[in-house]
Amino acid sequence: EGFFAFKLHASGDPKWDAKLAHNLRKWVGDDADLMFDASGGWDYVTALWFGRQLEDAGFLWYEEPMREYDLPSYAELCAALDIPILGAETCEGAHWNMATWIQQRALDMVRISTAKGGYTGALKIAHLAESFGMRAQVHGADPHLCAAVPNNDYCEILVINTEQIKELKVTGAGQPRVVDGYITVSDDLGTGPQPDWAEVERRAVLVV
Repeated sequence: EGFFAFKLHASGDPKWDAKLAHNLRKWVGDDADLMFDASGGWDYVTALWFGRQLEDAGFLWYEEPMREYDLPSYAELCAALDIPILGAETCEGAHWNMATWIQQRALDMVRISTAKGGYTGALKIAHLAESFGMRAQVHGADPHLCAAVPNNDYCEILVINTEQIKELKVTGAGQPRVVDGYITVSDDLGTGPQPDWAEVERRAVLVV
């Protein structure tokens, strides 16, 4: 279908996930980029073991392996593993807190999102990461933010089934279309996509 990067989320069973990671690498070959998001589910010992599994499978990054309150453990994990650790997605503090993560060497790549300070906050974190020679990976499907951040690699889109993949190739009202794995963002005002007003009205609780 033209897509060349895929991200897995943890199931809760590290051994099963490790087997899946190795099997996925065999299935897609060496040219596709693979990433793994543990959603903060592991303790340090499990995170270290699992990170080595991902290294063996040639994954691009290892995302949020542990809960994001123990920076010393994150720093130890970064030092122990070769695979880049992507973190600071769910912690509080926006760009002020991100400075501490970078200073403590508790991650190798930073997460940015409009949920942390909006577009302004996300760009502040991206610029901070860039000044340290670090990648700033955009959380979620936000093509315009991705296009504005040169040290970002991919635009993430949560895919549930093959029908959804096919829909990504169809242009809707202001929606970006995926062509050969790439998205061209709209030059319309705002972020491009137009609201589905019929759906908004259908779900409305109160109109004032």
